[in-house]
Amino acid sequence: MPIISNQMWAIRNLEMVKEAIEGAVSIVICGHANPDGDSIGAVLSLGLGLKSMGKSVFMLCTDSVPPKYRLLPGVNQLTSTAPRHIDLAIAVDCGSKEIIGPPYAVFQRAAVTIEIDHHRSRTPFADLTMVDPEACSAGELVYELLLELGVSITDEIAQNVLTSLIVETNSFRLPGIRPRTFELCAEILGTGVNFNRLAETVYWVTSRETAILSGICMSRCHFLQNGEIAWSSLSRKDYQRAQASDSDADPVAEKIRSIQGVKVAILFREKQDHQWRVSLRSKEGIDVSALAEHFGGGGHLSAAGCTIPSKKRYLRPILNAAVSLLKTQQNTLPGRQNEKPGVLDAVTFYKNACSEELSKHSWEEAIYTKQLIQKIAL
Repeated sequence: MPIISNQMWAIRNLEMVKEAIEGAVSIVICGHANPDGDSIGAVLSLGLGLKSMGKSVFMLCTDSVPPKYRLLPGVNQLTSTAPRHIDLAIAVDCGSKEIIGPPYAVFQRAAVTIEIDHHRSRTPFADLTMVDPEACSAGELVYELLLELGVSITDEIAQNVLTSLIVETNSFRLPGIRPRTFELCAEILGTGVNFNRLAETVYWVTSRETAILSGICMSRCHFLQNGEIAWSSLSRKDYQRAQASDSDADPVAEKIRSIQGVKVAILFREKQDHQWRVSLRSKEGIDVSALAEHFGGGGHLSAAGCTIPSKKRYLRPILNAAVSLLKTQQNTLPGRQNEKPGVLDAVTFYKNACSEELSKHSWEEAIYTKQLIQKIAL
């Protein structure tokens, strides 16, 4: 029996979600705007699973799918349109209705709506919820739901669920991964899916554009608090120089976090509309989702983000908040001291130590890598 949560309300919600799906004929599924691997993997695995039940499924995606995910099974079934009448709409990996983007207009006209999510900071927006912040990815929750619905896990579904897990856990290196996640992976690998080939395609391979953006970013890194906070930025001119898209910058914040000694990494990314996306990453149990929420965003303990209208106006407040967060060494921001601090247990400490040892880069190595990348780009 898959475990969604040990809370009775969550179990009751799961039963209602199952009933809603089983009673629906036409179903729309959508993820968030600017989709990542978790969002795409969850949408595709759920869509393929519900289609196998005989449902009429429309998997909505109005944004461009990043190149690394374009070979996933079912990608060619993504659509930007849906019929006027919809029995059921399901949003996956969305902490609020705002991040769904244009598909929300379709989502809200369904007779019944469901949200499947794992974000710690979120604003409910659907009739029914299947939410578990302890899950490492939306794909994990989709997998559990498909098992409850009696869906056979095909190779196509397995590839998409595994993509969600690999991407959202930073290839299983982030803290907070529960034992059930590894049990789930073992079950998926039991279907015969090729883990190494999939991991190489969606995670291990870096595009030329991402490599150039990483070099630019690392060359202008700034450090605070004796190197425990590192921040950098990418402007639209940087994207043009690298001939890169927004999705090519997604892995760059991880590069900053991997620098030896860094506990909080911050990357300011200028969007096409000239707003700024702030990507936050952390190690050692520091809760950057609290920082993101303070500026209107959200996310997870070690990976979060927000959008700001101006880097010039918000740079100093965000850096000051990061310094305050680091100084307190607890999962809270100034003004929220009544909340309990996070606890870094021995297992999390061990995983962090191993992860840092395997992936750390010194500042000198970062500069050398940047110089090599620039030579390649010439």
